[in-house]
Amino acid sequence: MKHIAIIGAGISGLATAKAFLERGHQVTIFEKSADLGGVWEKSRSYLGVATQTTRDEYAFSDFPMPSDYPHWPSGAQVQAYLGNYAAFFHLLPHIKFNTAVNHLRHRGDWEMHYTDLKTYTDNKAQFDFVAVCTGTFHKPYIPEFEGYKSFIDAGGEIIHSSQVKHESSLRAKNVAVLGFAKSATDIATLAADLGKSCHLIYRKAQWKVPRFFANKINMRYLLFSRLSEAFFDAPVKSFGQRLLHSMG
Repeated sequence: MKHIAIIGAGISGLATAKAFLERGHQVTIFEKSADLGGVWEKSRSYLGVATQTTRDEYAFSDFPMPSDYPHWPSGAQVQAYLGNYAAFFHLLPHIKFNTAVNHLRHRGDWEMHYTDLKTYTDNKAQFDFVAVCTGTFHKPYIPEFEGYKSFIDAGGEIIHSSQVKHESSLRAKNVAVLGFAKSATDIATLAADLGKSCHLIYRKAQWKVPRFFANKINMRYLLFSRLSEAFFDAPVKSFGQRLLHSMG
């Protein structure tokens, strides 16, 4: 049995912990926030956040989402689902919440230095293996650009999408949203309804697909099929894969 450290209690961290526990290893999960969920954790989610894909595609294969969830669950529902997943597979006793990992050093095994953010005490521990499951969106990023400071000094406000918690952040305001990925278009949609004006500014457009084709057909039936998959080139496809995907 090995002692495994997992950094992050989001989707990948929870799934990794479950896999190691099922194989008989000792697991400790380090989570900086006060709750699990990663980007779905309440303090890091923005107003109106919901999944891009339907509940069936977003669920773990061995733990389906509740059947009474809507097709596109809200952020709160996703976090509740992840909490239920952690409870069902007995992951909660293995999580150290409010704990920040400061330093890792490899000397035969892994030496981890971490801080309890409630007591501000520093600790260290040894592990055989460390899995970093912090994801790519764990740190909000706001670029600085020309005129940034003068805009703030003139009374303007620059915030990250994760800081949009209430309608008051957008209501009756002239809003510019930078970016064209999920959070940008979500916030722009809210700002178009709540704000005085809304401009969506981006360098490169991306595909945007409606939830329903012609307001009737759920896009999952058009996108998540062998026929649609055939349009996406894979590095290597066997003859059988090419034949299977071309037949739908």
